[in-house]
Parts: sequence; structure tokens; C-alpha cells
Amino acid sequence: MQSYFDAGKTALALEFESPVKGPNLEQICVEVGMGLTEPRAAAAAYDADVQKQAIQLNLHGW
Repeated sequence: MQSYFDAGKTALALEFESPVKGPNLEQICVEVGMGLTEPRAAAAAYDADVQKQAIQLNLHGW
């Protein structure tokens, strides 16, 4: 595992990168894991979820 850190192949988790989290992320992930939703569709659903949350929080730029 140290070789990944040394090579710079690590990144922060999403929760540390963005102040906005989609409240439906868990459900979206479960649907992908169960094969009910394609990953590309899940990504689009998460983007929409985050946008809705940002608008509800009245964040600038959304």
C-alpha cells in the first residue's frame, strides 16, 4: 500500500473534497451494487441530487 502513497496515486474521499453531499448517495450506491442502475445513470442521478441539495442550501454558484 505504501507504494500507492509514494507514487501519488491516492486522493481525498469525496466527503473532504466537496461541501455538498447528495442525501440519496447511499440509495444510489445500493442500486448500482444490486445491478438495478447502470453506473453512468447513477452518476447522473447523483449529480442531480447534489445540485438539488446545493440549491436548497442556497449555495452561491448553483
